[in-house]
Amino acid sequence: MVEHISGRDIEGFSTSAKARMWECSNGCPYAEYSSFYDYYGTHTYADEWVKGAIDGINVAYPRGRGSADFSRFNDDATRVEAIKKGTVYLNIWMYVVREFEDAVGDCEDSCINCNDDPVHAWDEGVAFYTGSLVRPQVRAFFHHLATTRRHTCRLASSYPLPTTV
Repeated sequence: MVEHISGRDIEGFSTSAKARMWECSNGCPYAEYSSFYDYYGTHTYADEWVKGAIDGINVAYPRGRGSADFSRFNDDATRVEAIKKGTVYLNIWMYVVREFEDAVGDCEDSCINCNDDPVHAWDEGVAFYTGSLVRPQVRAFFHHLATTRRHTCRLASSYPLPTTV
């Protein structure tokens, strides 16, 4: 186990999801998380997916949806892509949404001095969305993936990217 200064790691985004997005006292269960739980049938679906791809084992979810048998489809390219995509699309995405949901839940009406916590949570959500380095050579996190996938969704011509940052 690697210790981190922040006390958070990507695995923990999934393994703590039940406590942070299902059982919390601040608007839980969160709607987006609930839809993923309803689909997969387990609170640790993201962790199970990534570990299954790493270990090359069958990942069979309780509801029979979203399962993947990495012991059968066990070539390196498939597993590497499953690890990358599972880490970002399942683990980090849900934590980004969690930070935004937490920010909204923390807001207090008519109290300008009471809203430092939601601003901090919103900032964290943006940071997890963009990653720590937004540069052309850094190809991780949603900022880059959204930019890449916009061509797949035929959004590139409707929403051109800025030429400078």
